[in-house]
Amino acid sequence: MKKKTIFILSTVLALIVFALLVTVVIPKRKYSFPIDTDKLSIVIVGDSIFANGIDDINIGECLEKELDCEIQNSAIGGSSATNINYGREVDYYINQFCFSNLADIICSGNTYSVTDNPTNVAHTFHDATVKTLYLAATDLNQADYLIINYGINDGFNKIPVSSSDKFDETTFSGTMRAGIDEIVREYPNLKIIVCEVIYTNGVIKTKGKDIPFDGNVDNWCENYNKELKTICSEYDNVEFFAISDYFDINENTYEEYLADGLHFTGEKKIEYAKHLADYIRNR
Repeated sequence: MKKKTIFILSTVLALIVFALLVTVVIPKRKYSFPIDTDKLSIVIVGDSIFANGIDDINIGECLEKELDCEIQNSAIGGSSATNINYGREVDYYINQFCFSNLADIICSGNTYSVTDNPTNVAHTFHDATVKTLYLAATDLNQADYLIINYGINDGFNKIPVSSSDKFDETTFSGTMRAGIDEIVREYPNLKIIVCEVIYTNGVIKTKGKDIPFDGNVDNWCENYNKELKTICSEYDNVEFFAISDYFDINENTYEEYLADGLHFTGEKKIEYAKHLADYIRNR
């Protein structure tokens, strides 16, 4: 009986030690991007223009197919460059997932460890927090391109275009400049593409209310893009991608391009990705 008791205790102890080794001592596989280092690798941050799944596809997935590359799509629906919401207040969701905060995460030195290596990160996660964690675990020294797309939600939230302070993070251009400047300093060899803000004419649901949103109001779309072009001209490795060179989206034509007045149809997502892919190939 004594021997049996000792055997049982020894077995239990061995199992506990094994469990500790597995969970603490033996390192888990750390998330790495790109998974295939022989392929072109692209990280995307932005809003629902790149994250939206209308017709069960997003632009990141389309771009991955076009270039036969690896995409990490960390675009988050509803996010903006600045951290101020429609009520001119700092909003928890927007504050967590705005470009201002993501730029800090991108430059955090790959300090976060995700213990899973998904086979496809072009298809965006539904959970914004999960996307952010994967971004925090990414070393952009290993990436070829960073694509940035913000502006629609800032325009909806009536964020001022600029101020006398070029790095004023209560303005759209100040926030974009501050974030891009931080990333360029941390990753001087990373190629950055800033996408043109598209014209929209639809309804955004906020706090249970449907609020009409017209891209012509206060010329915010035109003014945001003017500032983005200026910012891109200030850096050797930052370029402006103008989808308006291919798509003529305005108050008379937007229904041809946009499924809901805000997001591209599946067909136009594929076309957008083709034009962006050609742009990248020609760099």
